[in-house]
Amino acid sequence: MSSSNAHANTTNYTTNMSAVITGKTGTYSLNNINFYNYPAGSLLFQTCRFCDDPLKYTNLGTEVTVQKLTFTNVSGMMLNMIGLKRDVIYDLDGSFSASFDGVSRTSGSIVHGFPHIAVFNQAECPLATTEANWDGAVMCGPAITIRRVWFTNLDDQQLFNAQNMKTT
Repeated sequence: MSSSNAHANTTNYTTNMSAVITGKTGTYSLNNINFYNYPAGSLLFQTCRFCDDPLKYTNLGTEVTVQKLTFTNVSGMMLNMIGLKRDVIYDLDGSFSASFDGVSRTSGSIVHGFPHIAVFNQAECPLATTEANWDGAVMCGPAITIRRVWFTNLDDQQLFNAQNMKTT
């Protein structure tokens, strides 16, 4: 928000404004970034651009690593995951964690609060202090490892039909 760029009209900064928008798939890195003056109604971080458009459907999502982030005068929504919400944000130094729930962590992973993660790992993967600002995400600390896994070119797909899969 700049005093010389339509500062008097705050709707310029609160309607469809995002500081960061990732692509539909792939990996991204945000390092050493300072965010200033994001008022209520604005959005700081959006993942998976165009993933809410059925004509541009993807089954993948993004992986984002973040570190050395600072926030000054930020009161808008922090995160919005578009589409299937399969994105994973890896906080390498805990700089995103404090904004999430005020807890200091050395690292963490932010994912959508799917029940298989949020319900079964409530102590290790809590909800945000202000859930609406984080789009229902959970922050899993360094004791829980979250990784996206996908399979391609399966030799015989029927081998995996109705089979349970467990990983540790």
